[in-house]
Amino acid sequence: MGFEPTSPFGHGISNPTPYQARRPPPLRMRYPRIKILRHYINYRRACQGRKGRLPPIFKKVIKRTYLLILSLNLKESNEIFRRAIIKAYFEPELQKMDYRKSSAKHPFITEDGLTAGQDVLHLFFDLITGNDYPDGDEWFTIEYLLPYSIKLPDKLKGPDYFTTIMASEEKHFWRHRELIRFKYGKSKKLSESLEFMNKKYRELAKALHDSSAIDLLK
Repeated sequence: MGFEPTSPFGHGISNPTPYQARRPPPLRMRYPRIKILRHYINYRRACQGRKGRLPPIFKKVIKRTYLLILSLNLKESNEIFRRAIIKAYFEPELQKMDYRKSSAKHPFITEDGLTAGQDVLHLFFDLITGNDYPDGDEWFTIEYLLPYSIKLPDKLKGPDYFTTIMASEEKHFWRHRELIRFKYGKSKKLSESLEFMNKKYRELAKALHDSSAIDLLK
């Protein structure tokens, strides 16, 4: 079973349908990663009114990504590119929205997450799920983690809100998963994806604060 990467930004995929695999595209068309990075660089340049050469840091990201994807297999190269676009765009932009590094630890994701507000809900990027798909460089999955082994009200249970994830043999956490497609065909969806991530975080956090569950976290 896998996640169906057809939705531009995602919508509660805790009960995914099988991914309908298609024939991999030719090798020369399988790696549009550099275009995505250049799109981001051009976006940043336009916002900042910069002209001339690309900033050295972005040139290094492009060069290193390009060299890596030539030598790695599909899983590894998709994971490398996902990490690059997250570190170069999504994390910095979220931090501008008052997100900060999370101290919470995910049971299965080793990368650090982000949190905002009262440090109740935590956002993690899943680099592994779907990394073997031919279009795995166009999307990734995120998890909104509630790292508490508590009982949630029924209205907050289910794919639209939270489902359980085992944290150990004796306790469970709660999570919500969303698929983030930052590229759709020839269209780049970076800003739209960023807006969706933030909006979903605020919606889930509000639902928690409006319920009786928030009293269990104090």
